[in-house]
Amino acid sequence: MKKPSFFNKLLISGVSLLGCLLFSPASFSGQVVKSFVDQQGEHYLIDLQMQIEAPRDKVYALITDYAHLDRLSDSIQSSQILKRISARETQVKLVSEGCVLFFCQTVTQVQNVHELDNDYIHIMVEPTLSDVKLNNQLWRIEAIDSHRTRIYYSADIVPDFWIPPLIGSWIFQGKLLEEATELINNVEKMANPTLNPHTAAEQNNTEITEEE
Repeated sequence: MKKPSFFNKLLISGVSLLGCLLFSPASFSGQVVKSFVDQQGEHYLIDLQMQIEAPRDKVYALITDYAHLDRLSDSIQSSQILKRISARETQVKLVSEGCVLFFCQTVTQVQNVHELDNDYIHIMVEPTLSDVKLNNQLWRIEAIDSHRTRIYYSADIVPDFWIPPLIGSWIFQGKLLEEATELINNVEKMANPTLNPHTAAEQNNTEITEEE
């Protein structure tokens, strides 16, 4: 049975790509360069930058493999290409399932994914066909060098389902950030399966310090 994750119900993911979860630590450890999550009214805002030890082209291919997004997270039950709108725009149906504490929810999203220039991917949800009012995501998959990639991810998410007050917005926000980090770590693991996680963490820490 797949382990639920709430973050990917709301995202792609997602990659985007872009929901929130019962969290289990990733086997690999990408370096978090920047992380931010906040609530403004009914909007949940995420801003995340991570550096991972994997080639940019492999990372990009995984995030844009829309028929197999379930490989990126255990919470994603299925992903399906509904139609190719153009060579760089695809409509995707994503079904995810997950729990936060005692609260469980299945979320369906129909997302329009547009691959832009300069390594950007923009995702907008079709609210009338989805269980979220809004899921606006922007990804950037940027090569640092031949074997390292920096991922920029931001999202504006408005759920269209009831969240019990006992969960609290701070729990929801924390889980969103944890799941975004875990999904990107899973991408690193798939794009570079021979990478030793301890070596990767040491390399990332050293290289980021040197760059700063």
